[in-house]
Amino acid sequence: MPISLLCIVPLLLLTYTTLRAHLLSLTHDECGSFAIWTNYDIFTCRTNPECWGTANLHWLYVLGMKITVGLFGDSELAIRLPALFGHVIYLVFSFKLVKWVVDTPRLPSYIIPYTSYLTLFGFLLLNINAYLLEFHSLARGYGLAMSMMMVSLYYLARWVESGRLWPLLGTLGGAALAVLCNFTLLVYFACLLAVIAGMVLLAFLTKTKTKQRGQNGRLAEAWLSWRCWAGCCTIPSESFGSGASSSGGGSHFTTLTNRWYTVVYMAVAT
Repeated sequence: MPISLLCIVPLLLLTYTTLRAHLLSLTHDECGSFAIWTNYDIFTCRTNPECWGTANLHWLYVLGMKITVGLFGDSELAIRLPALFGHVIYLVFSFKLVKWVVDTPRLPSYIIPYTSYLTLFGFLLLNINAYLLEFHSLARGYGLAMSMMMVSLYYLARWVESGRLWPLLGTLGGAALAVLCNFTLLVYFACLLAVIAGMVLLAFLTKTKTKQRGQNGRLAEAWLSWRCWAGCCTIPSESFGSGASSSGGGSHFTTLTNRWYTVVYMAVAT
């Protein structure tokens, strides 16, 4: 039964967000993003201060929206299509992250027969959230940013395990894309850099390669990384600019991201 549900639940969630994206009218903020940025050259924003007179510029999402609108017209579904694409990414990488945690050899032997139930529970934990599902069906950068953050968290977990270069590039690349989706994720990017710096410093001080660390080393690493993480998470999001929509979505998004990446990282690091 859990294996069947693991196939059905993602399809149901994606169907739900697709129906929302197709049937619901555009909100005020979505209309603003579409009206202001669809015909604007956003590649000039690196040097053009006029781009930043509004918080409606979620850069990577606007780029995707320009592509989908150019291909499929200006329907609600076409405008929100990048958000649905982000939802697919989130579903895939949240499953991969939970699967990585559940398949770890550190699990007690008596839990192994129930790994499918643990996988289902972890997947539901990361996906069943009203605000999260809403963000994945709106023409805003929040949902896509959450997806890129999940990609970054997955590769962070793989880097902690292997110490290889490609997962490190994956976690940094995912974090950078998340920032381009919404600048609120600068907080996450700062947290990530602090964690990586703390782990590299610990590895240097102990003169031990990441993949050769023993259990005591892993506990010390988890403690140091969590201290770096928790310290950065105390930085108020307003320090990086409001980034909030007029409907209050930004504040919900900030709270959701802080809770999700804190809980997920604690589970992975320990």
